[in-house]
Amino acid sequence: MTDPHSSAAGRGDRRANRLAGEASPYLLQHAHNPVDWRPWGEEAFEEARRRDVPIFLSVGYSTCYWCHVMERESFESESIAAIMNERFVCIKVDREERPDVDEIYMAATVIMNGHGGWPMSVFLEPEKLRPFWCGTYFPAEASARTGNRPTFPQILMGISSAWKDQRKDVLAQAEQIAADVGQHLAAESRGRADVGAEQVSRAVSQLINMFDRVRGGFGQAPKFPQPVFLEYLLAVRPRATDDSTADAIDGAVRKTLDRMMTGGIHDQAGGGFHRYSVDAEWLVPHFEKMLYDNAQLLAVYAAAARYYSDNEYERAARRIVEYIDREMTRDDGAFYSAQDAEINGREGLNYLWTPDEVRAAVPAELVDFAIAAYGLDKGPNFQDPHHEDEPARNILRLADRPDRLARAMQVAPEVFRERLDAVNEALLAARAGRKQPGLDDKVITAWNAMMIAALAVAGRELGDATLTDRAERAMRAVLEH
Repeated sequence: MTDPHSSAAGRGDRRANRLAGEASPYLLQHAHNPVDWRPWGEEAFEEARRRDVPIFLSVGYSTCYWCHVMERESFESESIAAIMNERFVCIKVDREERPDVDEIYMAATVIMNGHGGWPMSVFLEPEKLRPFWCGTYFPAEASARTGNRPTFPQILMGISSAWKDQRKDVLAQAEQIAADVGQHLAAESRGRADVGAEQVSRAVSQLINMFDRVRGGFGQAPKFPQPVFLEYLLAVRPRATDDSTADAIDGAVRKTLDRMMTGGIHDQAGGGFHRYSVDAEWLVPHFEKMLYDNAQLLAVYAAAARYYSDNEYERAARRIVEYIDREMTRDDGAFYSAQDAEINGREGLNYLWTPDEVRAAVPAELVDFAIAAYGLDKGPNFQDPHHEDEPARNILRLADRPDRLARAMQVAPEVFRERLDAVNEALLAARAGRKQPGLDDKVITAWNAMMIAALAVAGRELGDATLTDRAERAMRAVLEH
């Protein structure tokens, strides 16, 4: 993996730490931090026991934006690293490489805080590796942006003092959290339960109640696509026994698919979907792209295209495949894991446009169409909250579905789509000349299986044997390697 976040190239005189021999792209990003990172394993555990210090466990993944922020602010700081090295044994874990470790400590983080996320920052007692204090991202310094949130150095000093002076209380808390995690994981691993018409109907009702009738999706910001909800509703729809239930399902599925498809969460120029929207409008995405999200959305859009005979959904599905083939596929047909959210420390920079940049990229006869279709004549819609001194830019979005926009612009739908495809092709070509987001080139079996299944579903739903062939090629690559 080419690492655009690590500044290793600019600090070649710094000695590599114990992560330098690892295979994970995420761990290699941290191989030249001044923190004396160790991989998860007995060597690290024994060192913590020998020194009688807590373990600081940091879990993340290579395309995680806030992981990069915490690295730049804290793990690249010589002074903060000195505290970490003196008072803790520090372990880095790639959550995609060790989902078993991530699951246990994420459960502890959620139990302790009510929410989780990455980077995950957990402090463990060294004997039994029980967590006694958990969090996620912490800033290196106090600022207006972070409010009253404690800084990472404050946390490090506080945890170290508690370990030395309040050991009994710390171990009691570790014992309680471990018990809670055990109960949580046991509840999740219970056996199968009977599911009948009553349970199916109740689940539909709950999803319809969660549905955002104004903007689509389920719940409020940040808004995730939740493809499993849409897949469930599509599966139940043919069995709806009354018109009101059928209409409610259609409304929830179609509005959600429409708003995601036209919003900034959809990479309008290149196809595929970003991970989630930070707002309720599907406008401003968290710009990383994950294989598993696009696999699930491919299957959902293909199924909806067939069920509703909707050409726009088919177009969205096929553009996911084009994106995956172009940017996320290994030579043997297997699939990479993810693309990063940021470039040069700026989130989404590769995907942002000014009207002048669009005018320079698009053929002259399509400039007016491009500006109108993507609403660039209405002013910028994105200001980087972390770099407010930079100019505001535009995230590409459509005000409505292409077929409805065509009517509003008094253009035949097929002509509108032809022009939009030409605009997107020109924008994508211009974007290819920019610095590209980092690629996590791990091939994860489970995520590949999701995309293989999605391609098979899409091949069936769209009647396209080439998609099925594509699935078989990827399956052979995974089985062979």
